[in-house]
Amino acid sequence: MNPSPAKTFKAALASLHFGEEPPLVGNRGSGTFFLSGCNLRCPFCQNWQISRGLIGRDLTISEGADICLKLQEAGAANINFVTGSHYINQLVDVIAESRSRGLTLPILWNSSAYERIDRLEKLKPSVDIWLPDLKTVTPRWAQEIYGKESYADRAREAVLFMINSSPLSFDEEGMMTSGVIIRHLIIPGKLEATRELIRWFAREGKGKALLSLLSQYTPVHIPGENRPIPEKYLSEAEYDRVLELLEEYNIDDGFIQELETGSDWLPDFRKKAPFSADLARVVWKA
Repeated sequence: MNPSPAKTFKAALASLHFGEEPPLVGNRGSGTFFLSGCNLRCPFCQNWQISRGLIGRDLTISEGADICLKLQEAGAANINFVTGSHYINQLVDVIAESRSRGLTLPILWNSSAYERIDRLEKLKPSVDIWLPDLKTVTPRWAQEIYGKESYADRAREAVLFMINSSPLSFDEEGMMTSGVIIRHLIIPGKLEATRELIRWFAREGKGKALLSLLSQYTPVHIPGENRPIPEKYLSEAEYDRVLELLEEYNIDDGFIQELETGSDWLPDFRKKAPFSADLARVVWKA
């Protein structure tokens, strides 16, 4: 008998990933578990092959637990579920079975922050670390950049829920054991959106969560995607302006990605090793 679809989920890759924030990686790597599909569908998604193309394989709860334990055996610092918001019921069961079979690593929830509170309530007992990618905090930019005006209000509420659910905590090696890191991708030509987000963080998250600013925007063209996207990389002048904003709002506890341009780092999930060897080591591949 085949398992019920409600008890399966689709995944593409599990790997030791070294491109996450330092307290999530250390010298061991974050145990990234890439789920297929997405509930937001950004028009320039770097992982579109799995978020849109749905590259991946259907897994049972037990098979998901097998992969979590393989990541632990490989030395992962945590189990990092990437874009799993549409599989919350299944992943809660995966985590429970993994724990019953000996998983001891912190659980990290890595999402777009486009979440409902009732769903986060279900997830809360299972998650130690939250890693929301907060795209914007204002409806105008949510509509203009991502085509979803509702995103801003829902994401702000979700991130505040995460902050109130999990205080910052680190072990003796400086690895995060609980807490929230709020990611934000800086969009070229849209610095006002980043300024508004930094101002919001200074008011709502400073001292309670960490801010991680990403400069890696790349004009990825997704087959069949008709929404316009910025056709340039972040400039040095824009990057310097963001540094000034961090100083202006007195935010010095967090991370900002070094400015780099180019697309060589983009993953290709059709390959056996989607990421470069220095960025990730494959543990399981669909």
